[in-house]
Amino acid sequence: MPRGTRGGVLRFGAARGATLGSMPTSRRRHTITEVGSVEKALDRVRAATGEPDIRELVVLGADVLLERQRVAREREGRREELRRRLIDRASTGEGIDLVAATEVRRGGWSRTP
Repeated sequence: MPRGTRGGVLRFGAARGATLGSMPTSRRRHTITEVGSVEKALDRVRAATGEPDIRELVVLGADVLLERQRVAREREGRREELRRRLIDRASTGEGIDLVAATEVRRGGWSRTP
């Protein structure tokens, strides 16, 4: 669409700073630039399967991320339980070999083959 003339030359193009009256969707949109690790990952997928479906990759990646977080939470919960049990045992002396503990305190840890 003509916007005017400059030096006798008709100019075409969009007006600067123009915005749409309404968006075609109210959903969030994402732009991904294929550089660095994103480019390498997409190149690996392309080499194995052809052109990837980005939507599928996002869903699969989200599933993997959530599973890793679940495993990490379970692992941390297990560690916390073991810490609590150790503290309970240390405070009561239950299940602790006091002779071995004293020996380790005096001589330090050592392993024999």
